[in-house]
Amino acid sequence: MREDDRDPNATPAGWEVGERREVVGGERLVGRPPSLAHQRVTIELTCQLDHHLRALRLGRLFAATRLELEAGSIVQPDLMALLGDDSGRSGRDAVVGPPELVTEVLSADSAPYDQGPKLRLYDRCGVREYWLVDPLRYEIDVWVRLRGGLALGSRLRRGEILRSPLLPGLEISLREVFAGR
Repeated sequence: MREDDRDPNATPAGWEVGERREVVGGERLVGRPPSLAHQRVTIELTCQLDHHLRALRLGRLFAATRLELEAGSIVQPDLMALLGDDSGRSGRDAVVGPPELVTEVLSADSAPYDQGPKLRLYDRCGVREYWLVDPLRYEIDVWVRLRGGLALGSRLRRGEILRSPLLPGLEISLREVFAGR
């Protein structure tokens, strides 16, 4: 069976059921399933982002979806937004090519990858905005694309408002994002 013909959701040979299935530059990234804090933060961001994207008809939000950016790299970001017409980028099982916005919620297992190899991958492949959410520190780092690539635009803390240069009118209260934490 050719690599392309396999079920993308099947557990690859040698991987445990429930393992994260990500590969960056040929390196397999393995971690545990997300914590409850991770899930609560992801759900709140999903609700607020999806509402904004739908209300203004800016694009679509995807959660925990396979993302293929370059040969040897398959990741599954917590959230990603495709702006405008995404018909050429979203298929049956995966998004192919860079989304405009990627959000990763950090965990003990994922932080080294999210802040290192995946940040570099998203930068290299043209992601325009990258949010790194830290549910333990109650912070969101907003990386924005400048001429030289992705650069840290702001570090926001609980009680502040996240505004995105990419999404006009978006205002997310970090107090709400981190509520119950």
